[in-house]
Amino acid sequence: SETFPNIFTPNEDGINDIFLKDYYIEVFDRWGTLIFSGSEGWNGKHNGSYVNPGVYLYVVKVDDTEGGELTFKGTVTVER
Repeated sequence: SETFPNIFTPNEDGINDIFLKDYYIEVFDRWGTLIFSGSEGWNGKHNGSYVNPGVYLYVVKVDDTEGGELTFKGTVTVER
């Protein structure tokens, strides 16, 4: 079972600014709108601007050892 952070602070202070780098993730707002997807890590922005503080849903896709794919879902709180 994977454990992922449940809070991050994207404020460009160099500490905890990127969420889940090196994992393929999709991040959704509370209305279910996809606001980020990729494996470079989410910087807390959507359309070039920081999102509002709050809770966001994420889906992580990880390759398993047998060539399949595991999916994890959770929430992350964005704080400033």
